[in-house]
Amino acid sequence: MLSFDLSAIPVGASVQQATLSLYLEQSSTDPITIDIHRIASAWEEDTATWNERSTGTPWSTAGGDFPPNPVAGTSIVPIVGQFYEWDITALANDWISEAYANYGLIMVVPTGTWQNGFASSDRPLRQTGPNLPLPIPASAVSPALRPRAQAMCCWWWMMP
Repeated sequence: MLSFDLSAIPVGASVQQATLSLYLEQSSTDPITIDIHRIASAWEEDTATWNERSTGTPWSTAGGDFPPNPVAGTSIVPIVGQFYEWDITALANDWISEAYANYGLIMVVPTGTWQNGFASSDRPLRQTGPNLPLPIPASAVSPALRPRAQAMCCWWWMMP
């Protein structure tokens, strides 16, 4: 699961491109498709598990609450030490406009076995952590409210 804080971006602003970038640290799988879904329920970083979104509060479905249709998907030939990308522009704009609550993202492998490990933001090499650059036209944001150009992921964990 991934979470990005976009609260510095004013409602009504629009991003031109939002590309989620993840660095592959380990892999033992053949080519695979990895889908990105928006998470539909609040969860807690320190206590979320496969069965619970926070201590004592289960997900509606084991593995997480998310709509069946992915917001993005990428087929990869896993190569350790390489970045992989997903275009989540539409979802980022939906979060900014508050069409959906921003509960983050979950990675799902629609078929096959999940045996990849992407770098998290708490790794020693921060430059390999999850990245979501958000270019916003200067005309869309007043100078006093201009957010940082990049939002960093809070954390990441793999599901079985």
